[in-house]
Amino acid sequence: MTPEPSASSLPPATVACLGPDGSFSHLLTSQRFPGLPVKLLSSVTEIFDFLLSTPSALGIVPIENSSGGFIIDTVDRLVDDRCTLHILEELTLDVKLALPMPGASPRPAPQPPQPRPLQISPPPPSVPAKMQIDTSYRSSTSPSLATCRM
Repeated sequence: MTPEPSASSLPPATVACLGPDGSFSHLLTSQRFPGLPVKLLSSVTEIFDFLLSTPSALGIVPIENSSGGFIIDTVDRLVDDRCTLHILEELTLDVKLALPMPGASPRPAPQPPQPRPLQISPPPPSVPAKMQIDTSYRSSTSPSLATCRM
């Protein structure tokens, strides 16, 4: 984003994005603008305010993320009638989460669930006397249910 379209013809002095160092916004900024100074800010509002006060700067703000949908702060600022900033381009970061790190030990394969004994306590006094309840141990719920009689 930039305060006026003609500013895009000049190299930006700084590129503002959401921090901290290593965040997805920071990674995308570093990929798109290698070698340019990056100003890490803590909110979308801070990025917009910085851009308005620094006409030579560019900013990268998230408009959507894969887990939460639209970023309301960004959308609100962009549709505000007082906003004088312009979108220059759309950037996408291909994110793959939960990948093992190089040199990390592989995770063990998941184990199938193991049957465990199911103990049914003696019936409380509120259970009708006509119910016959077997309180013996069973290997799982299914065999226990098969023995229930009313």
